[in-house]
Amino acid sequence: MWLNRKTYDDLWKQLHETTIANQILERHATALETTMDWLRVRVTQLEMERAQLLWNYTGVRVPTPEIKRTEQGVSQSSQPTPFKDVGDAEAAKLGISWNEDGTLNYAS
Repeated sequence: MWLNRKTYDDLWKQLHETTIANQILERHATALETTMDWLRVRVTQLEMERAQLLWNYTGVRVPTPEIKRTEQGVSQSSQPTPFKDVGDAEAAKLGISWNEDGTLNYAS
């Protein structure tokens, strides 16, 4: 199979530009991840300090969320929800459903 020299040169140039762009983006992603690691540590530290100050001055214990890295991204573990999900079957028994626009519909 023969390839025109201009086509070969164009493909080579495009590969070279794409490789350089990829290297730049990898360095940028590494810098962003480092910044996010620092931010996670600082926010977690500030939340713990805030909770300790509230405990010292008011005697009120507040939950402290901890932001940490996961494999897919970042998750924030905070206080548990104040209610428990009853599930679809129980919601149907209670007459709770979804409207077309995504809002809840409570049966009277």
